[in-house]
Amino acid sequence: MVESEDQVVEKLVEVFFTYSDCIISRINYMKENADIDNKTPFTAPFEQFSSHVESLCRVGEKIIAMCEDK
Repeated sequence: MVESEDQVVEKLVEVFFTYSDCIISRINYMKENADIDNKTPFTAPFEQFSSHVESLCRVGEKIIAMCEDK
């Protein structure tokens, strides 16, 4: 089954939003459970998410470029 370019872009956008929802959900969970005064482990993982956010931005830029090339 060969997919059209529109179908590929649509699936990429779907993955993009799913990935971003996962990141946002995890960050919100960490914020709700963080104990800043006692330095719980929930405060440290924020730094680890910067690479995920950067990757998400790069994917978003590629999706935009694909849409503009049409």
